[in-house]
Amino acid sequence: MEKDKNLLGNKRIEDAIAKMYQNLTDENLTKVLYVIRDRIKEKGHLIVAVKPGNSALELRTVTTPDGLKWFAAFTSFDEEMKKKDDMVSGFTAEISSLIDTTLNSKDICGIIINPWDKALKLSKELIKLVK
Repeated sequence: MEKDKNLLGNKRIEDAIAKMYQNLTDENLTKVLYVIRDRIKEKGHLIVAVKPGNSALELRTVTTPDGLKWFAAFTSFDEEMKKKDDMVSGFTAEISSLIDTTLNSKDICGIIINPWDKALKLSKELIKLVK
């Protein structure tokens, strides 16, 4: 069970992503997007990875093999800790705020939810569909 009440509904996101990985179809992707939309309506949060900056914390990015940068976010503390060799600090942020930040970031392609295992890449185009 999650310690942070704002993360309680995120198991539904994890389950929808797992189902999508079992059968990669547009229908299953759409179901994941609906679950994320529901979590936004519930004022749900994700864990946002951060790195210390010069004077403030910066959102951590993940660079994919094609050189594109994505914000890293996690559905649970367990997901955040799956990559033990890479120390990550994080805090919970409302999903809607993370979406707004992403859409306003020029060098960012989107959000990768759970980048260490069964990752979901939410491109800006998919984010606009959710929003």
